[in-house]
Amino acid sequence: MAAIPAHKPICAGKYNSAHSAATYVYSSSRYLDKLMYAAAWLFRATGEAAYAADAYAFWQSAGSGDIYTSWDSTFAPAINLLLKLASEGKTVPGRASYEAWMTSSFLSAWQTADGNWSIVKTPEGLVYPSWSQWGNLRYANNAGFMMALRASYSSIDRGKNLAWVQGQVDYALRTTGRSFVCGVGTGYPKQPHHRSASCPNMPAACGWDQFYSTAASPQALTGALVGGPPNGDGTYVDLRSDYVSNEVAVDYNAGFTGALAGLVALS
Repeated sequence: MAAIPAHKPICAGKYNSAHSAATYVYSSSRYLDKLMYAAAWLFRATGEAAYAADAYAFWQSAGSGDIYTSWDSTFAPAINLLLKLASEGKTVPGRASYEAWMTSSFLSAWQTADGNWSIVKTPEGLVYPSWSQWGNLRYANNAGFMMALRASYSSIDRGKNLAWVQGQVDYALRTTGRSFVCGVGTGYPKQPHHRSASCPNMPAACGWDQFYSTAASPQALTGALVGGPPNGDGTYVDLRSDYVSNEVAVDYNAGFTGALAGLVALS
């Protein structure tokens, strides 16, 4: 394995500022979180203190971090990683600031769900940002993954954190009487917004007629988490063309899988 290069100055900026044509759908709204996360991983890999200092410098430049973990925000993953390293005895600049943010901002907002940071809770238990319609199960289960990671290195409110994770995983799988995970449980999605899944077996043709068909997808997308209800309990529609409710994505399943793994490993 090639050695990791020595610490170098960072070239900052958003990817979509330089490659707008490639990111017109999913453009980034920030970049300091990604640099912070990268620095945290390099600190873990090398033990080189300069990377931990970089991570804290990016955190300070950001002023704080948002709590909505997704492809567009990696503040919570970065802070979890740095706090885990600190729990292992590593010297982590900014540890107190990270800990304060994790407990007073991230955990408090998601677990209280009283409107702070726009986080709300439906009667049946889904916790999500009130400004969001798209991929609400993604936000809930990514937050769950972050709480499982927290429980892996901190005993503070460990049981409370894991219970919250369980609640969001349960909502994705069964709380409402249906599952939002393809091929799993009762009433699972039959028409995920996934082009290849809508195709019949080869050599049959596959095009927009198949995509807009009202029939169940011929190809099983087993294990894929869909976006879920856009406006609270009872608002989900299993319709292939409805990308708001029925899209599947890597950052949906990454958090959901991580939350599941955390429950299996820690409960």
